[in-house]
Amino acid sequence: MSLSNRTVACAPVICVAMAVHNGARFLPEQLDSLHKQSLKPVHLLVGDDRSTDETADVISSFMEGWQTCNFSMWAGPCRGYSANFNALFAHVPENTDYLALSDQDDVWLADKLERAVRRIEELEHQNKPVLYGSASLICDENLSNPRPSVRAGQPLGFGHAIAQNFAGGNTMVMNRAAIALIRSAAPWHLDIPVHDWWLYQLISGAGGEIIYDTKPGLYYRQHDLNMIGVNDTLVASLYRIKDMLSGVYLDWNNRNVASLIQCGTLLTPENRQLVLDMEQLGTCSMADRLRFLRHHRIRRRGISGTCGLWLSAVLNKF
Repeated sequence: MSLSNRTVACAPVICVAMAVHNGARFLPEQLDSLHKQSLKPVHLLVGDDRSTDETADVISSFMEGWQTCNFSMWAGPCRGYSANFNALFAHVPENTDYLALSDQDDVWLADKLERAVRRIEELEHQNKPVLYGSASLICDENLSNPRPSVRAGQPLGFGHAIAQNFAGGNTMVMNRAAIALIRSAAPWHLDIPVHDWWLYQLISGAGGEIIYDTKPGLYYRQHDLNMIGVNDTLVASLYRIKDMLSGVYLDWNNRNVASLIQCGTLLTPENRQLVLDMEQLGTCSMADRLRFLRHHRIRRRGISGTCGLWLSAVLNKF
């Protein structure tokens, strides 16, 4: 029996968290794709970072006609999209079985949620935190010329999570144990630069399962207002090099490590020691930094990603 054919009584409770800011232009298509899911969400949480367009009206009007989905809209903290998502996590209802993250400008394929839940439920250890992410179809703002995103390409786990995310946050779905883990980290009020990368670090660092689905789950719309666009083009690679040399990634890594240390009791002993060692990298010699990467199998995707990682260690920018 497919998940979509379950009776209402035994269907999983799915919550979608959506961060928005001036998204009225694309929101109708995204909301419609949520409504058309073969396995429908029970809750929709929206964090609105003080939009000045018709965002709130568009969402409220749409949800008036979707009576089977519980809808709540909260004022975002207005400190960027990551802070908006982090604030939403505190409002996830207690009865939630699966939490999915949504951007305001994508279009989900009809089986996105059903496929994510099925993949998670196939795992033997249901009590472990699980984070699911998938490929996406990258397209222009008119949803034309779609192409699949680049595959993760590395063994997934904490060593990879330290250096790089594995999937777009707009594709991520997590189970009840992962939601509980996020709640456990909340009291530390962590300074997290990128929410979805942090989820990968926290869940893999705590010994959770990571699933990457090579089948795309959504149309990832590229337009002039994207906060973070695709990262598999030459231009994107040049921007990453620029950010590395300017110290942007070093700042992000330092903040991630500080946050991981703060909630170190949630990590496995091995991974807790890794981040404690990483905190001292800045005072180490170049040779020691390179040995650290090799010993802990810290890695990025592809040849260019690997070269960039090792160069950042040479320059003490990691």
